[in-house]
Amino acid sequence: MALTSLTVAKCDRTPGGIYRLLLCDAANIDDATVDITADKHDLTDIDFSSAAVSGGLGFVEFTFRDGEARYEYSQERQDSGADVCTANIFMTVPAPTSANAHALEQLRGVCEVVAVTQDYDGQLRCFGIDYNSGRGADIGRGEFQALSGASGTNRTEGNQGELNIQFEQEIQPLLVTAETATGGATTDVDEIIAEYLTPTD
Repeated sequence: MALTSLTVAKCDRTPGGIYRLLLCDAANIDDATVDITADKHDLTDIDFSSAAVSGGLGFVEFTFRDGEARYEYSQERQDSGADVCTANIFMTVPAPTSANAHALEQLRGVCEVVAVTQDYDGQLRCFGIDYNSGRGADIGRGEFQALSGASGTNRTEGNQGELNIQFEQEIQPLLVTAETATGGATTDVDEIIAEYLTPTD
């Protein structure tokens, strides 16, 4: 692979934190289109299984207030020469309700998961869809890692739980730039999210 130039715009700063988290059972995704050519590191299409389309089994949505969810990732070369990117999504659930506990237990029971985050600046990023030059897109690299909870030690601290989903893949998370649905291709973030939540293709 040839090297390409990198220019960093030093004044381009964006808000941190996850605004929206979308999660999907990897079994509901048949294929994905990844573009890592011509200055791209993009996910441009997710093809859902026919069962997912007919059953409305797309992504489910978790929403947060500022400061309640984040992601971290680190890419490194192993002694074997293989590159591994380990990514973690952490989410805080304040004062978990019975419905919250049920949703978290359902997530724990999924074998492999794909996640899409929306940052506060609107950027979509995909975790759990990897790319291998010999095979193309690899789907389903994420799973439940840990759930912890605490009551706090005094009345000024709130009860909360924290969930960690971990992904192991070769490349860093892809940026979601487009999606193709039955109505055609779109780059509009709201339309991409709508297709992920209620898949048509």
